[in-house]
Amino acid sequence: MPPDEYLGPYKLGELIGRGGMGVVYAGQHIKSGERVAVKLIAAHVSDDQRFRRRFAAEIRALKMLRHKGIVRIIGEGEDNQGRLFYSMELISGETLQALIRRLKKLPVPMVLDLSVQIASALKHAHDIGVTHRDLKPANLILTDDGTIKLVDFGIPKVFGDSSEQTQSGSVLGTPDYMAPEQAVGGPITPRTDLYSLGSVMYAMLLGRAPFKGRSSTEVIDALMRDRPIPLDLVNSALPEELTAIVHQMLEKKPEDRPPTALSVMKRLKLIQSTFARDATLSSDSALTDAGKKSATSDTNIVDPVTHGSGDVAKAAAKRDSVSTAPQDPRSDSGRSDPTSSDVAADQSTRMAGETNHDRSSPVARTVVSRGGNTVRAEASDSSDTSATAPGGSESETRARFTTVGNLGTEHTTATDAKSSSQSLLHGSLLVVMVVVLLAIGYTFYRSIQPPTPEKLYASILSSGDLAKMNAFIRQYPNDGRIEEVRDLANEATLSATLNRLRVQAKIGLVEMGPAEEGFMVAMKNRKTEPIETAERIEHWINAFENSIADDSESLGELLQLARHEQRVLRRRSPMIVMDPRTSKLIEDIRAAAEFLDADEAKKKLNGIVETFANEQWAKPAVDEARRRLELLK
Repeated sequence: MPPDEYLGPYKLGELIGRGGMGVVYAGQHIKSGERVAVKLIAAHVSDDQRFRRRFAAEIRALKMLRHKGIVRIIGEGEDNQGRLFYSMELISGETLQALIRRLKKLPVPMVLDLSVQIASALKHAHDIGVTHRDLKPANLILTDDGTIKLVDFGIPKVFGDSSEQTQSGSVLGTPDYMAPEQAVGGPITPRTDLYSLGSVMYAMLLGRAPFKGRSSTEVIDALMRDRPIPLDLVNSALPEELTAIVHQMLEKKPEDRPPTALSVMKRLKLIQSTFARDATLSSDSALTDAGKKSATSDTNIVDPVTHGSGDVAKAAAKRDSVSTAPQDPRSDSGRSDPTSSDVAADQSTRMAGETNHDRSSPVARTVVSRGGNTVRAEASDSSDTSATAPGGSESETRARFTTVGNLGTEHTTATDAKSSSQSLLHGSLLVVMVVVLLAIGYTFYRSIQPPTPEKLYASILSSGDLAKMNAFIRQYPNDGRIEEVRDLANEATLSATLNRLRVQAKIGLVEMGPAEEGFMVAMKNRKTEPIETAERIEHWINAFENSIADDSESLGELLQLARHEQRVLRRRSPMIVMDPRTSKLIEDIRAAAEFLDADEAKKKLNGIVETFANEQWAKPAVDEARRRLELLK
């Protein structure tokens, strides 16, 4: 449909977008002049009776969405040719997809802010029973004021079933941000949207979707089979809590994801506040250092409107004397709000010959900062009688300030009573603050006290926390359980190292050297083959212990882990339960040697040796057979 045609109550303008569902035009209401976006449903979609039956009901549900983060649906209709259309809020901005292509990886504060907004919009929709089902960066528009808006909410999915999922331009579109259950036609729930939100956050942090492929089929295969590359492996600076919630939302099973959009929003807000607090602390530290450097210089703050006028020049002439003179004990040198004495002084200045120009001047008071101390100077001429006369006392000045303005004795009494009440209140607040500080200090003192060896040991056994193991080794080196804890710590470190090497080998982000490859081979089956593993470890140590470069810290750590594991395996090997097949062979060998004649026994024993000579699990039996053969010679 070309521009300047009419569709329902709207006059159509320029083409905004085109997709498998239809086309979107900018439109204007003929009567009200309201600017909207009008989506004209494609003919092949409008002709489908299933779609037509559900279209009006779906629109009614979507019109209930009233959230600043969701593009508002205004209405729906059908023209005289049977073409369905609906109108929605017209917004301008950049899609999140374009923003990611432009910036690649978005800053963490921006990711958190946008994710909180999206989660809030999803919560609103889920609360009234509406799921998006196609959440992706292309359906998210960032406006100029920083608001992220969800578009295409629900409408494109009305027509989606198994017959349309693989068609070109179908309603499902790219599966890059699709949940696994959605890819196989499973039930759609709010957790389906949460998976898509996790995919969008992954793309904002990494610059691409969790799974990529040359075709939709490859992407869906990876979606169903693989796990996304861990974010912290690509960018270790990301907050741990942020990567954890993203990967939880990307769980294959819906029940393993966060339960609701509200829970996601609360967790994201907590991460957001923690991240902002850490950033503020770093910023405050930098500002404090800069403030210390500038605190030694004087700064005069002068209103630029009146700078250079005669009155301000007089005030500037008085600043030096005011800043060095003894201050009135009742003057408030740290605030810009005047006290009662300041008002009295101002009134006395005007009564003592202030001109009309002085009254109307934009600046009646100039604040001067001297070495960090702020004082107040009045702009007046030389006949100002509010200043203390030579030889006059400070008490005379205070008395005159009290009487000027016709305050009276009653006002003075009321002021004294108010001051007494405020002093009592301040004293009470001070006591409360002291008590609170003492409580905080005691709590902090208790928190920094190391736990007893018994409590720490019990916690290690229950949690398996490596940090607690290291704390035990550091704090209680003479404890009788120290060797056991050292073994546990080395086992935890070895397991973590092997897991890291396996992940690196699988995803190929970091190239592994021969030492790392050999280390993984040496540690293979260490739980079930302790003797053989100890021998492989010894061979690996002999190969690499003399090739440590000065900067090869990682190889040194691997050697340390290998030596400790070798000692543990050799210490534990006598306690290893023998393979049942080995035990059965040894029983057969002993029976043959004891009950068969010499020729038959030799024949059977030679057969066992020849058959199982290369089997590691049968080595004890083969050794026993050879020993028996020697005795029969």
